[in-house]
Amino acid sequence: MVKYANSFKNFFVQTQNTILSAAFVISVFYFLSSILGILKSRVIVHFFGASDALGIFFIADRIPTAIYSTIFLGTFSSVFIPVFLSLSQKDFQKAYEYSSNLLNHLLLIFGVISVILFILAEDIINGLTLGQASFSDRSLGGNFLRIMLLGQFILIISSFVSSFLNAKKQFLVTSMAPVFFNLVYLVSIPLLFPFFEIYSLALAMVIGSFFHLITQLPSLVLSGFRYSFVFKSKDKSLKETYNLSKGTLLTTLIGNTISLIENSMAFFISSGSVVYFKLADQLRYFPIHLFGASISIASLPILSQEFESENKERFNKIVRTSILQIIYLSLPVMILLVVLRLPLVRIFYGASKFTWEDTLTTALCLGIFALSILPQSISVFISKCFYAVKDTKTPLIASIISLFSAICFPIYFILNGYGVWVVVLAYVIGSYINIAYFMLMVRRNFRGFEFREMFISTGKMLMVGGIMSLVLYFPMRLIDLYVLDTSYVQDLLFLTASVSLLGFLVYIFLSYRLKIPEVILFFKVLRKFRIKSSLLDNLENQLNQSITS
Repeated sequence: MVKYANSFKNFFVQTQNTILSAAFVISVFYFLSSILGILKSRVIVHFFGASDALGIFFIADRIPTAIYSTIFLGTFSSVFIPVFLSLSQKDFQKAYEYSSNLLNHLLLIFGVISVILFILAEDIINGLTLGQASFSDRSLGGNFLRIMLLGQFILIISSFVSSFLNAKKQFLVTSMAPVFFNLVYLVSIPLLFPFFEIYSLALAMVIGSFFHLITQLPSLVLSGFRYSFVFKSKDKSLKETYNLSKGTLLTTLIGNTISLIENSMAFFISSGSVVYFKLADQLRYFPIHLFGASISIASLPILSQEFESENKERFNKIVRTSILQIIYLSLPVMILLVVLRLPLVRIFYGASKFTWEDTLTTALCLGIFALSILPQSISVFISKCFYAVKDTKTPLIASIISLFSAICFPIYFILNGYGVWVVVLAYVIGSYINIAYFMLMVRRNFRGFEFREMFISTGKMLMVGGIMSLVLYFPMRLIDLYVLDTSYVQDLLFLTASVSLLGFLVYIFLSYRLKIPEVILFFKVLRKFRIKSSLLDNLENQLNQSITS
């Protein structure tokens, strides 16, 4: 019994001490969470299609989500960890007290904002829809907003727990929390629909948030953390957090403002456009979180430690290696989504209430959105690098650049009758301008950062990716036209799976032949899954020898 109790405890407190092991854990669970999230959207589309009510729900959902992510991303995920680690090296008790004090202040701030939103809910919905929503839609959106505020309140507490455990390098349980959130959300919708109809979406979100929290509580207790009801506004560490947070709060606020503006412009085109935008964005964001965000979350504590120890050479090496890994892993997925956009939308969102026109418009948005995967994944990571060195100004300026692109570019086209795809294109253009600025600042601020090797490797990856795109496109067209009847789901699945597998095999093979070091990642991933064979061992040994020779 004691043995099982110890195993249970070890599960909840085990740490991941390298970026790869931590990123692997985060990626695996994020993959599960994303699949459940896509299934959740499939269920939503099944019940509601691209309806006006669903468009209003997505508009309403952006408001509490924007407030939550501004508070969370602006403090917990970026600033909290470096400050907490700095304190914990001296006194754990003070670090715990600081954590409670920060949480209490942020909950108070969110509570005050929530009261204002609760009172002005209908007026806010009217403003976000640019006056295009009917009285009944404004009322519906206001009710959505009021219900979801409770879920976001729970998520702020849960996100604090996640950041605290991430600071302790306990990534396993924090990665499981979103899985439970999406699983419960997914199951709750059909169970609640017969009783609450469209309101089942908001209620399911609240229930999912509760499970997001309770999943992590055992690890929090076992980690030794003890909550204390302290409210010290003049605390030195709290002031440091606020000072460091000024840039990150503005950065995330601008990012959320961009999302709100994009949704408003989409709604101005049509209520269904909000649904197309949301569904395409969900598929596009999958690899960004899977690779960019997972490596960013895993690397932030380690980068912060290297910066504190003033080991600039190792810091630069971690940044360079991580960027190349993100490029290598993101590139084939970006190509896959561009080439196979239509079959993927049909597979994930094909439902009786989702028409062929809905499918084509969503696929167009996905194809354009996918072009932002590479720069956006790198940007997510690089912004964390600047936060690790306590530079919040650079990410702020990058977000301002994105804001101008998102607002200025689409207005003319929208007023002249263009579709929602121009809103997506504006985002993509902004993401490339954004990454160009980030790389310029890396060159300026990270002394001794080696670009030449990184550009050579990136060039090889782009060449391999170009060949992969051809391997994906032509077999897909030939099989679709002459071999399979893709009006059947099983044929469509076989086409997508077989062509994708062929493309990835070509990508890995050419990477191996061109001696791209990042191909080793696939061997390391297979080892994480306990997949072993003499052939794989020989290939890995040959590659290591060819790279070092």
